[in-house]
Amino acid sequence: ILPCPKSIHDSDLSEKDQKLLEYKLQGVKGRIPQPVWDKLKQQYNIVKEDWLV
Repeated sequence: ILPCPKSIHDSDLSEKDQKLLEYKLQGVKGRIPQPVWDKLKQQYNIVKEDWLV
């Protein structure tokens, strides 16, 4: 599990920065292997599409 030291509200960001943040978060999700997501779902009910929203 990746630590998140800060909450970010997209309304605090410009439209350009919101898009950039979205791309970065998609990149993070893509780097986590599917077996890890399966384990996270089973143990903690963390679903790939719901995480990092």
